[in-house]
Amino acid sequence: MKQTKISPHHSAQYGFSLLELTIVLGIVGLIAIGSLLSFSEQKVNAEWLGSKAKLNLVKTALLDFADENKFLPCPDVNGLGYESRQTEKGKIPAIPAIPATPAIPKTDTAPTIPAVPATPAQPAIPNIDVSVCTTASGTVPYEMLGLSAADVEDAWGNPFVYAIDAGATQADDLLDCPTDSACFFNRDPIPDLPPSKVYPGKALPAFDNSTLPVKGQLGANNLMLCAASDCADIVAEGLVVVLLSQNENGNSHLGLIADEAENADNDAVFVEKNYSKSPFFDDSVVTISGQELKKPQRFEASVTYVSVTGDSNTVLTGNDLKNMGDNTVGGIGTNVGTDAAQSDSISQVFDFGADAANKEIVVSFKTHAKGSWDQPSSPRDSVTSDQASVAINGTEKVQYAYDYTDNSQQGYEQTSYVSPKSGWVPVMDASGNESWQYVSSGDTVTTYVDYWNTSENFIVTADENGKVEINFTVATTANYEVIDFTDIELKLYNSPPLLPSMPSVDPISGISQTQGLQ
Repeated sequence: MKQTKISPHHSAQYGFSLLELTIVLGIVGLIAIGSLLSFSEQKVNAEWLGSKAKLNLVKTALLDFADENKFLPCPDVNGLGYESRQTEKGKIPAIPAIPATPAIPKTDTAPTIPAVPATPAQPAIPNIDVSVCTTASGTVPYEMLGLSAADVEDAWGNPFVYAIDAGATQADDLLDCPTDSACFFNRDPIPDLPPSKVYPGKALPAFDNSTLPVKGQLGANNLMLCAASDCADIVAEGLVVVLLSQNENGNSHLGLIADEAENADNDAVFVEKNYSKSPFFDDSVVTISGQELKKPQRFEASVTYVSVTGDSNTVLTGNDLKNMGDNTVGGIGTNVGTDAAQSDSISQVFDFGADAANKEIVVSFKTHAKGSWDQPSSPRDSVTSDQASVAINGTEKVQYAYDYTDNSQQGYEQTSYVSPKSGWVPVMDASGNESWQYVSSGDTVTTYVDYWNTSENFIVTADENGKVEINFTVATTANYEVIDFTDIELKLYNSPPLLPSMPSVDPISGISQTQGLQ
């Protein structure tokens, strides 16, 4: 019988060696593992960024609450969404004698200021009821802020930490108003006092621009933010509130590096740094300062956090607007405080593309204002109001109206201006001490002036074309009354796809293990 030989090439069309199959499946496995690892890292990063965005919205809700109710709520100790307080007895501090102030007759530009009689010294008044915070560190009282429980927790389900000035737990501190930082948390009306006794505080808010911290005096119980646990580099001090998201490892105290352990020890010191995989650090921190509470700069905010879609985060940065060159904002006045303020305005447009239409964008920037900013003390006051504002997509988000007379400044820096007329002008030294100097019209006057720093953060919606337009406007009466807008950043947060893209592999006939890989 004739035998037919089968060609090796013909034979290969009907089989697949075990070695080749092993190699194919190994490659598929490696690609899949790599995709999953990359997906996991992107997912953690997006969740960490999401926590930061939610913290900023909680901060906004707290500032809105303080603006509406004239006090900050205490931390929640039972997780039900309401502040935890208890009534204790404290004492109103002694008041020194205050001398009489004579009346000031009216002028063409100001009304009569009546005389103020002398006030005798008053000893401390004990046994005054006051509502103190049960703890200085707990969770966010979300129900009082109009938020949900999900709004005040991270992507891992851990509730945010809400830490406050520890003086709010002490009755005596809460009654030392308006001086002590605890007064930001005083929600009580003026107490009933014995006859002829007075309370140095006032109806809510119990704080004012003299409340600590002020320049040169931080206050005894305020919070501190450092770049590391040793606090060799202090990021911020004199803080009234710290909001903390502990993220993936939650509130576990096991195996933490020193920086994360510092954030978990319930003291007044916190650490803020960038996310790090090794050594592991993923805490997020947002703060509230006394200055933000004393000079609330309200803006419209929603109680949602950044929605995340797409493959990567998109970051656009703007030009710093400083008192220099063509980018000057402000610095155009006549140097006469009773003249009309002159406006200077600059717009910057940020284009995220059509895919970002109607999506949420996080806008952040820093400000540095300087000069002898004035605000009229009454409708008849001839002083012109110096103001600045920032509008985003046509909606005003923040307004600045500093006043050099209210002690809200954070320090002094040197500047120069040209005098518009001859006469005596005030000049100030580096310590804030004022004296008078005679100048002629056109002379250059060198003096120190006040400065104020702020940091802003908003969540806005891009327009139908995916664009965000920011308009910076300053209207002042002096060319040394300026604001620098710096570190302008807009960020569109995106997360990785819900599932990683797996490689496409054609199934091999007769081998069930390769089915379903395409």
